[in-house]
Formats: sequence, C-alpha cells, structure tokens
Amino acid sequence: KGTKRKKDKEYGVARGIDFQGVENVINFDFPPSTDAYVHRVGRTARGFDCGTALTFVCPSEEKLLKEITTRLGQSSDGLAVIQPYQFKMNEIEGFRYRVQDALRAVTKASVKEARLREIRIELLNSEKLKAHFEDNPRDLQVLRHDKVLQPTRVQPHLKHVPPYLLPKALQETVKKAEMSVRKQHSSQVSKKRTKKRKRHEEDPLKSFSYVPRKKVKKEG
Repeated sequence: KGTKRKKDKEYGVARGIDFQGVENVINFDFPPSTDAYVHRVGRTARGFDCGTALTFVCPSEEKLLKEITTRLGQSSDGLAVIQPYQFKMNEIEGFRYRVQDALRAVTKASVKEARLREIRIELLNSEKLKAHFEDNPRDLQVLRHDKVLQPTRVQPHLKHVPPYLLPKALQETVKKAEMSVRKQHSSQVSKKRTKKRKRHEEDPLKSFSYVPRKKVKKEG
C-alpha cells in the first residue's frame, strides 16, 4: 500500500475505454518506453487475435527503437518482433497532398481540444468522483455540457481513398474487400426484408383478407 504507482501517460487517458476489434495500430509519435509500446500495439492482440503495428521513427529515436527491439527479442519463427517496413516511395507519392491537408487540421487548438475531451471522458468514468458528482450534480451537468473551444475541422474528401491513389498491389485486395462488404450489406438487407414479410404474414391484423360472399338470387 505504501508504494505509489508511477504515472503513465499511456494508461491515464485510455482508462475506461475498451478497444475491441483493433487490427492495426499506427504510432505517429514513438512510444517513450517498451511498456508503452507493448501497451499500444497490444490492442491488436486481444483474445489471441493478430494485427499489425506501424511506427514512425525519427533519427533521434533510433536508440530507443534499438532498446525496444532488443528487449522484445524474436518471435516463434526466429525473426525479430519489430521489422523495418519495406515499401516503394513512388507508390505512396499520390498521398502527399492528402497528408498535407490532414496536417493542416492538426493545430495547437485542435490538439488542446482533443486532450481536454480525453480528460473529460476520464473524469466522467472515474470511480473516485462518483460520490462527488452525486453530492454535486451541477458539476456533472456542467462537465457533460462543456462547450467545445474550437470545432473540429471536418474534411469529407479524406474519408475515402479513390482507387487510383492506391498502389497496384493493393487495388485488387481493396476491390475484393469492397465486394465482400457490399455482398454482406445486401445479405443483411435481404434478411431484414424476409423478417418483415414474415412478421406481416404472421400478424392476423395485417394478413387478414375478406372475400365478400356472392348474393344468390331467389327464384319465384
């Protein structure tokens, strides 16, 4: 009880947030320690799942990269856990302007707002503050309805990547993935229609039909 846990920036912000189904992690900023690296990339290995982690490394961070690579050692196939990513620069040249557009939106104000939003979520999910919020509901209401300092700049054109920007090696893979998604979506729509039709048929108020009897003329 006497020992205090070291404060870890990697854990504090994400507490109370459960990441599921993560297949890829991109470390834009290099993790400050081996534990931080494992904590980040470990989100791709929940429930014995496999994933990929891509990390950007500056020349000043190569020493730390070497330390983490040495500590993590080798995988079961005898290769180092961290491998240099091989790619052709000319294949990603088309993304240059998209990256520049994205970076323009990452301003000091937007970073500050993102950090405040994360702190707000952490406060709302804090077990220690539950009693305080119960005694001071006004504080909870203010925290929930706190105004955004600077609205996030939405860039719809960055949401989808046109096929012509993709490397040739990925174009066929993406095409198959899109066909699979469309097929799955059409299957879901078909199931919903079938269920709706079935409910309609089983509902006596909707499936009831009345056929009037023909009048028979009396002779005589």
